[in-house]
Amino acid sequence: MSERNLSDETGGAGGGVRSVSRALLLLDAVTGALERGSEGGVSLADAARLAGLPVTTVARLLRTLEDEEVVERDTAGRYRPGVRLLALASRIKTVPLIEAAGPELEGLARETGESAYLAVRSGDQAVYVRHVDSSQPIRHTAWMGRTWPLEGTAIGAALLGKAARGGVATTRDTVEPGVTAVASPIWDSKGETVVAALSCAGPTYRIDDEQVERMARAVANRAQRLSQLLGA
Repeated sequence: MSERNLSDETGGAGGGVRSVSRALLLLDAVTGALERGSEGGVSLADAARLAGLPVTTVARLLRTLEDEEVVERDTAGRYRPGVRLLALASRIKTVPLIEAAGPELEGLARETGESAYLAVRSGDQAVYVRHVDSSQPIRHTAWMGRTWPLEGTAIGAALLGKAARGGVATTRDTVEPGVTAVASPIWDSKGETVVAALSCAGPTYRIDDEQVERMARAVANRAQRLSQLLGA
């Protein structure tokens, strides 16, 4: 690549970082389409709108991501996650805690009838790294990689250590109106640091105080089991 083309691609000083940031915005748009039910992927125009970027910039970045098999484009011109991105995602699930959480999340969703999540802390946000959706037609839904603020959320309170070992944090209609959530911390091998949190969430209209207590017991028990797997 010539010096002139390199400058055009990166946008000068700091442009390389900007390109990476923009690529991540596009990956969020592409993968988010699946969570919104758009199994056919996302169009170039919609990707630009969701990422808040010019169409010409998005076209260039998506072309690069397509060349690297991070995304793929179908015959209708819509973009979906590519084989390379899927391969990277599958490796993440081999992380011991995330892998071990699978059966616990499935059991939690089955036991409570609500969606179950595993989250870790990233700065001032909680990031969902694995989940199992409720089987009920009306349910709380999130996705792997979705972020939530720590303040004002049950999962955030658990990650911040505001819930004691074996305890839970509960919120109703806070960051998400109409949603009740219960979360419990997962501790490291020394039992000193919260490394993740387990949570359960569903629509408030069907979660009365008795159901909150059932959810709290289930979440706390399974979070303790994961803590024990880590040696706590």
